Amino acid sequence: MNIATVTGLGLLQVGGGLSMTSGTNLTLSTITVVNTLDSSGTITASLITANALTNSNGAAIIASSITANSLTNSGSITVSSFTVITDMNIKSGGVITHPAAKGLSIVAGKLDVQSGGKIDLDGKGYAGGAGGRPGVAGAGLGGGLGAMEGGGGGSHGGKGGNGYSGNSVAVCDSLTNPYQPGSGGGGGWDSNGGSGGGFLGINVSTLSLYGYINLSGNNGQTNSTNLGGGGGAGGGANIIVGYFVGLGTISANGGNGGGTASYGGGGRRRRADSDIL
Repeated sequence: MNIATVTGLGLLQVGGGLSMTSGTNLTLSTITVVNTLDSSGTITASLITANALTNSNGAAIIASSITANSLTNSGSITVSSFTVITDMNIKSGGVITHPAAKGLSIVAGKLDVQSGGKIDLDGKGYAGGAGGRPGVAGAGLGGGLGAMEGGGGGSHGGKGGNGYSGNSVAVCDSLTNPYQPGSGGGGGWDSNGGSGGGFLGINVSTLSLYGYINLSGNNGQTNSTNLGGGGGAGGGANIIVGYFVGLGTISANGGNGGGTASYGGGGRRRRADSDIL
């Protein structure tokens, strides 16, 4: 089945395969494809189910939940929950992220993040505090305090730094079972604090990581008075794997403060595996 643009339907069920060419758009509540869903266009849906899902270079998917037997991504996917029975492949140029202040859960047989592929949750955690006179505290349990002269950095696994007049708060989240995204930095003089990094939960039989997983917080803003917002805290990762192989990078750094504001604390990461290949 080939389609052009479809908008507003509640449910689409396809007994065979579904192919979308570049420039086509599909906006629905639920999409169910018995065989292969092959997209070079844009899909927006709450629930997507397919036997095999391929999202090509330049294509985009926005969904709440995706379930598939196998998935290959070379484009952009924004989602909160993946369930992939066998293989999930993020190829070079492919990016997976989650909506702001949410989280991403991946349950799969094998997760393969190839060189040039990314799970990018940079700044996808709790929002930084709005700038003002004084600024507002950042969101989240470890949100940095707002201030007139430099907001405090957000805290998570590490404590954020104190700004010129805005302090940070204590570290937060579970040490052994993290579940929170990073908290936002406090707002400063008309400068917003940085957002925290997102949250990633992975439960897979095999993780092959040669690409990049980014959970870092954003930098706080600054202005001509140099009295900026605090940096967002790094996000959280809870990774359970049977086998791990790869030379890729997992980053959960706190963002820098703007001007006289301070840095965000680092994130919380837990990785449990039975073997490293």
